[in-house]
Amino acid sequence: MKAIILLAALVCIELLFVLSPWSPDIFETQDDRDFTQEVSEKDIEYTFTLQDYYSRSLLLESRVDAAYDGLSKRQRVAELLMPAVGSNGYSVSTIENLIATDAIGGFMLLGTGVTQSDIERLKQKALLYKDVPLLVSIDAEPSLVSSRLPAIGRIDSTNSYTTKDSVETVAGKISSFIKEYGFSVNFAPVYDINKNKAVIGSRSHGSTTQKASVLANAFSEVSMNMNVVPVAKHFPGHGNVIGDSHKLLPVISSDLVELDSFTAAIEMGIPMIMTGHLAVEGGKYDTGGKPATLSSVIQKDLLRDELGFEGVVITDAFNMHALKGFSNKELASLKAGADIILMPQENTTKLINSVLLEAEQDAMFAQELEEKVKRVLRLKLSTPNL
Repeated sequence: MKAIILLAALVCIELLFVLSPWSPDIFETQDDRDFTQEVSEKDIEYTFTLQDYYSRSLLLESRVDAAYDGLSKRQRVAELLMPAVGSNGYSVSTIENLIATDAIGGFMLLGTGVTQSDIERLKQKALLYKDVPLLVSIDAEPSLVSSRLPAIGRIDSTNSYTTKDSVETVAGKISSFIKEYGFSVNFAPVYDINKNKAVIGSRSHGSTTQKASVLANAFSEVSMNMNVVPVAKHFPGHGNVIGDSHKLLPVISSDLVELDSFTAAIEMGIPMIMTGHLAVEGGKYDTGGKPATLSSVIQKDLLRDELGFEGVVITDAFNMHALKGFSNKELASLKAGADIILMPQENTTKLINSVLLEAEQDAMFAQELEEKVKRVLRLKLSTPNL
């Protein structure tokens, strides 16, 4: 009798799990798909621009809800994952497979071996499987863009542009070029000050938060006017620390002297902020030895609650050595407040399943997960050149 009761209880639990809105899609019936078809013939019509991202438009809200409802559970989580394509990332064919298996919501270019036609094909390929386009990104700061896309020609280092007019001119040139190439997101500008010579230095717009933010905001405003998503980085500030987070975990003092730069970006209306792999030591926002990308103190308490940022939070790349020694990093980052994981290192299928299982077990995280996906979808629906 006890065995029968136990068996009945297990069946009930399994049914509840299957019917949950966040249970993994391994329990769903998958649609039949033609994986041999090359590209989609869909043409998405855009009503909104980046200027509408923070608007209270009921029409935009309803379209975000409709886009969300049109995605499977796996596709929703995939919106939060952005790997790299190129010689320093995945191959084009691997990205195609990730698209076809509902495993990503966008990609960034990192390295060589990817053509403009490759990018366009990947973007169109995604529309075979869902009505939501990809976010396609690149590190196109003035200091980096010539090495990323040599065809643009010579662009001087960021610190060469010392006036608002000169910054606006170079921002326009870069935005125009990358937009034509197929990119919708530019991981620029740097809002950090320039005291850190190991990795920031000439990539910064100035030695003070006032100068850095004024010029960085000028860059961001031009980008937004051209419907290229600018990204303020590296929150809460990589310019006043010693060391390079590509190689180690830098530690920021508790005074967080670079916050004013990011406050200015938020007040200007920046749609995306990149959190850095930077620990904070001491004070109200001590991260307990964890990087900001894994810390709810930084990404929720400070960035969301205190500074009032309502846009998309993307992490710095997860292949960096600052994260060495931390386990379950991607899931931990999402739970700590990140919206998009840049270059996740965990197998995407495994990661998506672990996120769905966590949402099934944690109602608060499930609600946060929906909010994350909708922030990303809102950005996509506000960026006409996707």
